[in-house]
Amino acid sequence: MDIRFDGKLIIVTGGSSGIGKSTVKQFLESGGNVVFTGIEDSKSIDLKEFSGTGEGFYEYYRLDGSKEADVKEFADYVYSKYGNCDVLFNNAGIIFANILHETPTEEWMKIMDVNLNAIYFASKYFIPQMLKKGGGAIVNTSSISGLQSDYALCAYNASKGAVANLTRSMALDYAKYNIRVNAVAPGVIRTPMYYNGASAAASLEVFELGMSMVYPIGRIGLPEEVANAVLFLASDKATNITGINLLIDGGLTAHTGSQKNWDMVETVYNCSKKTKK
Repeated sequence: MDIRFDGKLIIVTGGSSGIGKSTVKQFLESGGNVVFTGIEDSKSIDLKEFSGTGEGFYEYYRLDGSKEADVKEFADYVYSKYGNCDVLFNNAGIIFANILHETPTEEWMKIMDVNLNAIYFASKYFIPQMLKKGGGAIVNTSSISGLQSDYALCAYNASKGAVANLTRSMALDYAKYNIRVNAVAPGVIRTPMYYNGASAAASLEVFELGMSMVYPIGRIGLPEEVANAVLFLASDKATNITGINLLIDGGLTAHTGSQKNWDMVETVYNCSKKTKK
């Protein structure tokens, strides 16, 4: 399936690493013009990685998407320089691990600001551009943790659950304006966030083993696999799709976990017996 974005203007938040970075590259390879954001200074990003990946242009814009005034200024800048945008990929996100009563208030607020409020701000100021143009596509990054829940990730779960339902709400409200709104809901993906979590939880080797045992396909996902889904949902190949949260989880949510849990218990038990010998 040949997906093209020739001549289209695409905004990607959180585009300097991980899923966002892979998506920026794929949009460029598909002929799109991309303005992407991140919180890093441009000097700390190797922009040469994006050169030569497509016929369109790209620009990096440093932005804290949790600050409404800054987002409005960014949207005004894009409009004045490039005109109305066609695609908005709300991707920026962070994660903290804690159970609720041990979650510091500032940690809770930070996750809500970055994972949820930033989507509100970006959508608030870029949707009017789509309305002027007669339509567009928005893709939000939710998570399997927004459709189900993980242990000790209460703030993250809550923020991503809100993104999942906000996506449905936006889809309903803007369908009549020819603006489609969908979300991708990845499982664990091999990004800097993944490696930070692995280093905090255990050795990378142990973490990788645990993940491979949990996911039916036997491995965790790759950023480019999520990017593939984002491009499809944003493209003219998905014109009858709006309001969905597309799972990209290697089959994780397809099972109850009971047999998989038993397999893991059996593996640990057998390893324990060998160790005692």
